[in-house]
Amino acid sequence: MGAVTLGFGLTAWVLRGNIPDPASVAGFAALVAGLRLYRPSWIILPSCCGGLLAAVLATLLTAQGTSAPLALTLAALIPILSIALATRNPSFAPESMLEEGMLLMLALGLGAAVGPAILDGWHSAGALNVAAERTDRSMPAWVLSTAGGSAVMGGAWSLWRHR
Repeated sequence: MGAVTLGFGLTAWVLRGNIPDPASVAGFAALVAGLRLYRPSWIILPSCCGGLLAAVLATLLTAQGTSAPLALTLAALIPILSIALATRNPSFAPESMLEEGMLLMLALGLGAAVGPAILDGWHSAGALNVAAERTDRSMPAWVLSTAGGSAVMGGAWSLWRHR
């Protein structure tokens, strides 16, 4: 509980309404999820990162027009309720569910961290193409279907493995 509070309070104080770079936040979340998968006994750093992400959510809510005290309260409720449910019922989040969540957080964090750079590169390549005026610069459907198919197959494998 203390690490979550420390991460939330410190991040809310440091940001003070400034919106952080989404790729940096996503990359940091992916790094922490990877460390948690590598060393499951490390619980302080992921707890502190949970508070950090809740404070970033409060900053984003404030930027969307919510008053700062309400945004902080709403964002703080997410880790508070999670901690309350986990301490009240130990089977609330079994170890296999935590591992799957960290793996999903790692994949989503990496995707959100590098996705904008990949799209910028794709658009740059399209702009350098000689026939760029005649072609569509959007990402081809096979790229999106391959990524989506990989995610679906991974989810199906996980469901089959834990049945």
